Amino acid sequence: MSSSSVPRVQVGEPGAYIINSDQEEDAFVSKIGGLSKWLESPPHSSLLVCTSCKTGPMALLTQIYAPVSPDYERTLYVHACINAGCENPSIRCLSFQSPTKGSELQKTEVVQPVAQSENSSLTSSD
Repeated sequence: MSSSSVPRVQVGEPGAYIINSDQEEDAFVSKIGGLSKWLESPPHSSLLVCTSCKTGPMALLTQIYAPVSPDYERTLYVHACINAGCENPSIRCLSFQSPTKGSELQKTEVVQPVAQSENSSLTSSD
């Protein structure tokens, strides 16, 4: 297998600790736990309810700022059910993206934020 056929992998690493409340309230800061700071308006509350036990809102596992390009901002939010009585807890990742403030796309296009939901339930066979 030649090196040109090997896919390129980008690996992230933890950044500095959040040291003040301004960073905690920033949608452009990646973090583990805490409260979600939404890039745009919050999603419909039904997206944060566990599909197994129907309790919610699910807890934030991680918020990851992952820009798509210089023209698009994107933040990923991974939530999980933490109900101790839940037999098959849900994990859900929501992705929000919008044009970067001041970008040419924002000046010329109206682009609505994208809210995608993928639900993955944990089972004993996983």
